[in-house]
This record gives sequence, C-alpha cells and structure tokens, in this order.
Amino acid sequence: MSRALSTLLALLFLLGSALPAAATEPEPPKTPSAGEIVPGEVVVKWRDASRGPDIARARGLAVVAELGVPGKGAPVLLSTGGRSADAVIAELRADPAVEFAE
Repeated sequence: MSRALSTLLALLFLLGSALPAAATEPEPPKTPSAGEIVPGEVVVKWRDASRGPDIARARGLAVVAELGVPGKGAPVLLSTGGRSADAVIAELRADPAVEFAE
C-alpha cells in the first residue's frame, strides 16, 4: 500500500508541476485588426504601381512591404518616417497618383 501511495503522490506532483508551465505560455503577437491605426505606418495603393516607390521617397516615406503579389499593383505598407500617420494619409489622399491611403 505504501508503494502505491508513493507512486500516486509522485504522479500527482509531476502533473501538478507541469500545469503552471503550460499556463504561462506567451501569447502570439497581436496583429492589427482592420481599420486599426498602427503608429508610423500607412497602407497605400498607387494608380501606377511602377511610380509608387519614387513618389514615396519624394515624400520622405519608405516602402516596408508589398501587401499582395509583388509587381501586380498591390497595396504597400509605408513607414511615415516619424510623421503622424493621419497627416501622411491626408497628404496621400490628396495626391491624384494615389488610389487609396489608409
């Protein structure tokens, strides 16, 4: 009986010590939801994708990533270079070379 009790206690100890480790797994990083503003970043789609990078550079913006099939006129993610996202979005929306900015 003593051996069975020792085995049971050892098993309970092992299971009990594994539970806190499983409970503290880090959550994956959250990705912004649709419509959420990420400071320092804007999404833009150019009417003529081939001119987009030049227009961005002229405005002090940098292309961070293409958000679709590269070279197919997909929207791009731009870094605002420290400027407010709202100001950059307003500036881009006023540009006829921009299909949309958000």
